[in-house]
Formats: sequence, C-alpha cells, structure tokens
Amino acid sequence: MADSRLYVHVLLDRSGSMEACRDKTIDAFNEYVNSLKVQSKAGTRLSLTTFDSESIDAVIDACRINDVPKLTRETFVPRGMTPLFDATAQVVSRIDKVTLVPDERVAFAILTDGNENASREMTADSVRKLLVDRQERCNWLVQYLGANQDAWEVGAQIGVASAHALNYAMTSVAPAMRSMAASAGRYRAAAPEEARSKATFTPEERASAKGPAE
Repeated sequence: MADSRLYVHVLLDRSGSMEACRDKTIDAFNEYVNSLKVQSKAGTRLSLTTFDSESIDAVIDACRINDVPKLTRETFVPRGMTPLFDATAQVVSRIDKVTLVPDERVAFAILTDGNENASREMTADSVRKLLVDRQERCNWLVQYLGANQDAWEVGAQIGVASAHALNYAMTSVAPAMRSMAASAGRYRAAAPEEARSKATFTPEERASAKGPAE
C-alpha cells in the first residue's frame, strides 16, 4: 500500500443559498480537515477557494494540514450567485501553479448547493476539457459534491466521472465531506495506475450523504 503525499484544493460554494446550511458547512469543513490530519503520515497540504458572483477568493493557500486555520462565520459569508464554471477554471489555474513535491498527488474537490448561473468567461464544455485533461494527463482526483441537483449529471457536464460525483442533502453536508475525505484517502493509498478507480464513492458513502430516508 502506498502512502503518498497529497495536495488537496477545495472549491466551496459561498452563494447566498448556502446561508441555510452555513454553520453545518463550516463544521463539516473543519471536520474534513481533521480527517485529513489523521489519514496519512506522508504529509498533506490544503488550499481552500470560496466563490460567489461578487468574488472568487483564495482563503487558504497550500497550507500544511496541521496548520490549516478553522473556517468560521467570519471567513465564510454566503452571498450572491453561483459562477461555478469560472471558479472551477480559476482553481485549475491555481493548482497548475503549485510546485508539487515528489510523489505528491492532487485531489480537487468541488462542493456546491446549486447550479451554475453567473459565469462570464467559461462554459461547461471549456471546463470539461480542462478537467478531463488534468485527470487523464496528470492523474488528478476530481470530486464533485452537489446538493439540490443531479450531481452525476452536472458532474458529467464538466468532466467528472459519476464514480467521483456525490449527491448530498443540505442537512448531511458533514457525512458528505467525510465521504470526500475517505475517497481521497483511498486515492492516496493506491498504486498510481489504480488510484482514481480506488477513490470511487461506495454505496455506504452515497447513502450517508443523502441522509435518512423520509
């Protein structure tokens, strides 16, 4: 079993509709960071970008996992609309500029509660080309977590395999992010040629992210 270094970049929707799950999202992100802390001895770095129609902001930049500051109500303030395509492309560009250390793999996680409605520069097709290229050429793990939508369909539009797309309930953002961390752990622990296939979300993870049946 491998124990690879991991660079994680989380793209987190900060549009106005996230106010309904603001505190749950803050707690879930902080729990996600804690999960990554105990996951591997090889080392983990994390970046966080939040986005809405007013700005796309680098909140945490390639920080060692033990030094990642907690997300708070002051650093996560929902507002505006959802320029998902523009934000995704900006993060790809930011990851491209990160100097990776030997044996460091890249996991790019996208979490949103709504559909694209505010991009000005990018389209689904242009984003899909970027993500497919990085997955096939650089072996990135790209995860897409979507609420209030068909995450498989939306993920597929931008080049994310259904195996790495996850529907989650607004009340179950913490289980969804636990699933995201577990998937990344399998990705980093597998041999390079099977790393992304090992990161497939399990049926148990999918059920947990959907929350209890009504």
